[in-house]
Amino acid sequence: MRSWFLSTLIVLCLASTAGAQTATEASDAAVFAANFRNQGYDIPASRAGRDFVRAYLKGGFGHDYPVVEIVRGGGRPPQITVYARRGPRGGSSPVRMTALITAKEAQAAFTGARQLVGDLRADEAAKAAPSDGVEICLDTPEAAIQRADHGRMDWTFKGDCEVGRLIPFAITLANLASARIAPCNLLSKPDAAFAQLVRLAECAMLRGDRFSAARFLRATHIDARGADLLALADPQVVISWDGQPQAKGAKAFRSVFDRLIKADDRHVFAPIEVIGQSQSQVLVSGQIYVEPAADNEYHTAAYRQVWGMKAGVWRLVRLDVGPFDPSLSAGAP
Repeated sequence: MRSWFLSTLIVLCLASTAGAQTATEASDAAVFAANFRNQGYDIPASRAGRDFVRAYLKGGFGHDYPVVEIVRGGGRPPQITVYARRGPRGGSSPVRMTALITAKEAQAAFTGARQLVGDLRADEAAKAAPSDGVEICLDTPEAAIQRADHGRMDWTFKGDCEVGRLIPFAITLANLASARIAPCNLLSKPDAAFAQLVRLAECAMLRGDRFSAARFLRATHIDARGADLLALADPQVVISWDGQPQAKGAKAFRSVFDRLIKADDRHVFAPIEVIGQSQSQVLVSGQIYVEPAADNEYHTAAYRQVWGMKAGVWRLVRLDVGPFDPSLSAGAP
């Protein structure tokens, strides 16, 4: 992993001469970072005199991903930190995850960031007069690199059609974080865009016995539409759904599931916390989003799942669903 990380940064960043950031770039980056803080990320403005490099990334349609930072100096070993949030926008809790890294890995990140930023600014300085052509990129990712290096702070921000060269750097740092921070390294790689950052977001959900919670996530891969719940339900599963009689047993669970969830296929299970209570029991809490056809607005309900290990297989033991509240639509995906 270390050799891959180091070689990736070298490939990404060819030597160049760094130029100065523009006032517009600094302003755009500051607004970009403020948006992360407003959405629940506890990212400090400085690191008490230590040098750091941070990679920020937003996907299309404004979807935010964990911020990865490498910090060194101050007479302490270098470390990698992930700033994430647990919960929906507007109601999330900040999460920090940290691990030590080697001096060589830290140096590779700082050198890589310095050279990448220098390349980008050299390219901008070398550009000729603007082209007559117009390039339009809609709902594209945005990315930024923030550096505090030998007492000098600067930003590099790219959005729209220019973001491509910053994304690989962010992904490289995310790979290192996933490998170093336990128990993130137990989670499987999701089948999703920016999968390495998605894995860090999943790791931020883990609480309690985080290692048991991570093993549960790796083994189950719960589908957001809840389709896997039927196959993984315990024969004595209990379902308590607001406004409905409590049901017990696999047959009753299927009846409730088919009637309330499968019928309209608009339910989305969004986990917030995965709490390991022991090696054989895990609680999952989150929200169900439903977009009714009548008003075309998300209605939201809190849910809780109890999972138990039975004969080496994780089984859904209980599902509780509270009342649906249309006022919570702001947190919908």
